[in-house]
Amino acid sequence: MAERSLLGLLALGFALTIARACAIASEVSYPIRPVRVVIPFSAGGSLDLLARVLAQAVGAQWHQQVLIENRPGADGELGAAFVARTAPDGYRLLATSQAIATNLSLHPAMTPKEI
Repeated sequence: MAERSLLGLLALGFALTIARACAIASEVSYPIRPVRVVIPFSAGGSLDLLARVLAQAVGAQWHQQVLIENRPGADGELGAAFVARTAPDGYRLLATSQAIATNLSLHPAMTPKEI
């Protein structure tokens, strides 16, 4: 019986610790600086227009700027390679189409980092 109450107290302590850690983690807000979304195609296309509409809505929700960068070339692979080389901090995102998957299936030896 004493073991059961000790286990209950340990479980309660663990749950409170996890709850406190979650509360601390939620205090750190993302993003704290502008987020850049790379579109690997020319400006004015359907993906570019959709990304700009979504960036405006998400930026208003986050109270932070969401900027669109167009980096066309090689059917989207240049923009993908650019994002792959940046720091993985969540402030540079890639919005692309299925073309990137098609390109990699046609050229399996080439990855975005090799461009």
